[in-house]
Amino acid sequence: MKSIVFYLVLILSIFYSCKTAKDLIPVSEPYHSKNKKLSLQEKESWSSLDIVEDTIPGISLNKTYNLILKNKKSNQVIVALLDNVIKKDHEALENHIWVNTKEMPNNGKDDDANGYIDDTHGWNFLGNNKGENIVYANYEATRFVRYYDERFKNIDSVNMSNNDKEIYYHYKRAKEYIEKELKITQDIVDGGIGLITNYKDALKEVSPYVLEKDISRSLLDSLVNEKPDLSQSITLISQIYAADLSLKELEIDLKSYKNKINYYLNVDYDDREVIGDNSNDINDVIYGNNLISENTEKLSHGTYTSRLILGAKDEILIMPLAISVYGDEQDKDIALAIKYAVDNGAKVINISSGKSFSLHENWVDESMKYAEDHDVLVITSASNKGSNLDDENIFNYPNDTDIKDNEIVANFIKVGASTYTLSENLKSKNSNYGKREVDIFAPGHEIYTASPHTEKYKYLSGTSLAAPLVSKVAALLFSYYPTLTAAEVKQIIMDSGVEYAIPVAVPTEENPDQLIPFNELSKSGKIINAYNAFIMAEQMMRKH
Repeated sequence: MKSIVFYLVLILSIFYSCKTAKDLIPVSEPYHSKNKKLSLQEKESWSSLDIVEDTIPGISLNKTYNLILKNKKSNQVIVALLDNVIKKDHEALENHIWVNTKEMPNNGKDDDANGYIDDTHGWNFLGNNKGENIVYANYEATRFVRYYDERFKNIDSVNMSNNDKEIYYHYKRAKEYIEKELKITQDIVDGGIGLITNYKDALKEVSPYVLEKDISRSLLDSLVNEKPDLSQSITLISQIYAADLSLKELEIDLKSYKNKINYYLNVDYDDREVIGDNSNDINDVIYGNNLISENTEKLSHGTYTSRLILGAKDEILIMPLAISVYGDEQDKDIALAIKYAVDNGAKVINISSGKSFSLHENWVDESMKYAEDHDVLVITSASNKGSNLDDENIFNYPNDTDIKDNEIVANFIKVGASTYTLSENLKSKNSNYGKREVDIFAPGHEIYTASPHTEKYKYLSGTSLAAPLVSKVAALLFSYYPTLTAAEVKQIIMDSGVEYAIPVAVPTEENPDQLIPFNELSKSGKIINAYNAFIMAEQMMRKH
């Protein structure tokens, strides 16, 4: 559904004026893609399909189950999900949630002495011990400005140390971002208020003849012929009707922009007041609660991503670690959640989120090194701005490189999103990319997954959906080959993907028609492939 921004431009302007189980899928060849509309079954499962057998560039998961894993024994693997809270009793998840067997449920005690009371199924880092949880948080840019404003607002940058110059650069970048976003968002809110007011007035004017719930194209066309003096109001109503929008939906959309001003970009809003910790002290760790399924009607992202990691045939368990709400994640929560995941037996950590600033990047870096030391793989999404992350002026965190672009860990994978169309649209339109910064791509367009809402399942797009598919393949590799290291699983995933050299659309402001070979958009140049990965893992195991 289009948002209020689109209609401010449109409406207001009108209103006011065949292989064996031992054969690898070739990494690069002129594939033939399905050139007709996908069936419903194909659309629901396309990410698991195979480029050779199904002519759809999925990850060959069905083929892997049928030809390789059918009679193999698997081992239990825990995947930590650093995301929103999840609907743990959803039919697709309820038998796949990790249980902390060292903790007695709901006895008010920290039985396993890990600092987290009654953490039976994970932990919610965004609440307090009274059971209160937040829904809105600052953007990291907002935190950056608030933290450094007193230090830098009147300082002369000429005489700064090199370290201060680096911080000051990001402080200025954050301040400019907030000022720009506040102006844009306030303009949208002002325009949205005007649009909704006009729409209410128009509905009131035509209400003697038609109610909003009874609006139809034929009725509006008939009404404008009968009541030409109402043409302006009818035109506005017609445009909103054509977009399948209602007054309620417009008001919900307007509220989301107001939230951006009141919470995300507001330096005076303290998103930790309810939680009660000091977010700038990594040693202040006694906070949060065990409510990992609260507010899932509003915070649905964790349910979406968790379903994609699971499969009915596998012994994969989800460890829910809630670090995300509306706004940006805190580096402290990310770092402590990674440590929690490692200490409690996770082999894979999925972080389907990203941000353009990082106030305490060193804490996250240290936690990823901790994961590396304990042989745990960290998988993140590349985010959805359609940006080239190799650009020195574009930033995306968490990341595995330092200021000099050196890789600091070997257990980190960043994932871009691909589509089911083997054409110039193979890269999902909004997916970030980068030959140095993005490791691999995975399906992330119109992915069918679980929903915490009434409909139970829905289609969604984004790199957030691509990352858990990579986490799933990684978890399966650990499940069937438990002696593989995190570094080896990363190597297998990177080396065994299917390479597509076709030119794809990568538009920029300077060159809106730009085409770049798909294999130039990531380090591997590939889309992950489970079938190839298992063949490669088998070959690697023979050398162990």
